[in-house]
Amino acid sequence: MDLHRLLLLAGAANLSLACSSVVPLSSESAAQLASSGEIPVVYRRSPAPWVFCPADDGRSTWESGGAMNDEHRARPPLAEAGGAFPFVLASARGSGTFVLASDIWQDYVDDLTKGLRVPPEDPARATARDFLDLASNTQPSIPFRHEAKEVARARRQALAESFGSAPVLVFRTADWYLVGCFQTFAPWFSVDAELLDPSTGKVYWRDSCRGDFPTQWGLSPSVLDANGGAIYGRIIGERAARCSRELFASFSRGRESP
Repeated sequence: MDLHRLLLLAGAANLSLACSSVVPLSSESAAQLASSGEIPVVYRRSPAPWVFCPADDGRSTWESGGAMNDEHRARPPLAEAGGAFPFVLASARGSGTFVLASDIWQDYVDDLTKGLRVPPEDPARATARDFLDLASNTQPSIPFRHEAKEVARARRQALAESFGSAPVLVFRTADWYLVGCFQTFAPWFSVDAELLDPSTGKVYWRDSCRGDFPTQWGLSPSVLDANGGAIYGRIIGERAARCSRELFASFSRGRESP
């Protein structure tokens, strides 16, 4: 099994782990938090998104040569130079040797999506911002700080060094993908949220926003990245709004319990 497939499996495993470790907010914890001082809110900066092709269809199509007759799919750039699948002549690299078509496929996708690796909005920050907007308009309110602060590390020890025994609300991007197999991609992510005392490790509440991967064709990188990434940012914002509503509904259930 190659590294690409291992990474895809690891991403799915991370999502499953996040979903299995939900900690509901108890009514006792909700009462304690409501009477506490102002609660810091932080987010860990999201890494660059991975390209995720469900069932690895893009790579397998590329290797088999099936892309040659489909206008929606990527045409192997060296196929006309005499290469035979699953190998192509790497003459463009100046080596005159043969390389796996899958390696050229990965290079192609990396080059095609390089402009999308730094998105116009951070998914964790956008989700945290929308969550705080929902929290500020709900009574009785939990005294969260009004703005989430970026932190380089979100591990317990680092949070304890910064905030001591105060409860801290942490947002992390758990999965961050450009879902697509050929020349169009749909941004998609999930976010973990956790309210904890970093000095003791006590978790008051933890949940993740979920949802299915996009099932429709996405947009080309040039469209997503046009006008300063306006459409790219809008899609991230729409997904963040759904995530924040889901997370806030989970958080609110504990506050509403008798």
